[in-house]
Amino acid sequence: MTRVSRLAQAGLMLDYYVRKIRVVGLGWTVRWLVRRFLLEVLWVALLPLTVVGHLLGYRRVPINVRRIGHLACEFDALLKEQGLGRLPVRKWFVVAPEGLATNPCLLDYWRRLVPVVRRRGLGLLLEAMGRHGLMVQDNDRHMLALTGRADYYSILAEWADRPPLLKLEDSHRTEGWNVLRLMGMPEGAWFVCVHAREAGFSVQDETAHAHRNSDINLLVPAMREIRRRGGWIVRMGDPSMRPLPSMDGVIDYALHPLRSDRMDVFLCAEARFFVGNTSGLFVVATVFGRPSALANMVPTSHLAFAPGDISIPKLIWSKSQQRYLTFAELFAGPAANFRLAKLFTQAGLRADENSAEDLLELVVEMLDRQAGLFVESDADRSRQQQFRALLNPHHYCHGTASSLGSRFLERHPELLGPE
Repeated sequence: MTRVSRLAQAGLMLDYYVRKIRVVGLGWTVRWLVRRFLLEVLWVALLPLTVVGHLLGYRRVPINVRRIGHLACEFDALLKEQGLGRLPVRKWFVVAPEGLATNPCLLDYWRRLVPVVRRRGLGLLLEAMGRHGLMVQDNDRHMLALTGRADYYSILAEWADRPPLLKLEDSHRTEGWNVLRLMGMPEGAWFVCVHAREAGFSVQDETAHAHRNSDINLLVPAMREIRRRGGWIVRMGDPSMRPLPSMDGVIDYALHPLRSDRMDVFLCAEARFFVGNTSGLFVVATVFGRPSALANMVPTSHLAFAPGDISIPKLIWSKSQQRYLTFAELFAGPAANFRLAKLFTQAGLRADENSAEDLLELVVEMLDRQAGLFVESDADRSRQQQFRALLNPHHYCHGTASSLGSRFLERHPELLGPE
């Protein structure tokens, strides 16, 4: 078995929402239920008009604009899938009322390619119409994909080295560099964005996703290596994060007073590469054509998305066997796709962070790749092939063209077992 049963999934989602309600409160929950009821009533009332709109080719794309990763990926996947001829041409539109998007600047970039309805009243009507299979486009398969592979992997693999759909406007780039100079970065410098997910990111979801967090301090040796090679470091995130120790050439942007949605986009789009994890901020770099080096990936089947990306997973410790599980063991069962912390606990498993040495080697590999210094050996290729041979269509990253960190596989041969 490589999948969690639908009944088990339903039970986990129920548990997730019960825990969330305890955090957000009864008032929020009542408003959410009333809204859902209203949408169903409107769907019935507007059904004749909905049928006409559906036949005319209108499709609402239900993009989760509240989450930065989904806001980046789901637009990108839809448009690239259509550009590859894998989707019929439709009259796409997105409902995103004013104030809903987690990053208005990124949404503005997408609005140039897809109509976005910002008015709340009209948005509610269109959201009601675009339900239950009519006038709506299935979008969960691109990134959410709770029970199987995410199509974004194969879309980016086929897109290959074609230009990205989004490109920084010249005025935005000028504005961003002006702000960087105010932060202390000199003219003509190059920089790397660094991000580690912490508990304050999404309090209402923390019990479900705590296994995705990591310690930014373990990235300090990697930051020093970037600095040794002449680069600057911009630590990404939000004001809930713990401060970084003061270091030369490191801007703790997460806590900086000049932090903004426009700078978030600029930094991801202008960085030489992005050092991240399973938190979706790195996808902003992806949609602007910047590569990522991702660490502490969990579940194990969640690799970086794009062909030029590299990533390394958290190690999965078995409490009953008192050792780390091999890739073959993980991908032979459902654990490779575990998305919630409770699943690991119930299975007697623990997701352990990558070491400072693993993180340093990951960043060195990306720096070497970009400098043309990385040479993949026959042994490297063999280890990559061993890993890919374990993937099947039920795994989240099936179809990926990205790679695992070569030095990580060399350092941890026990994860692949005998060739």
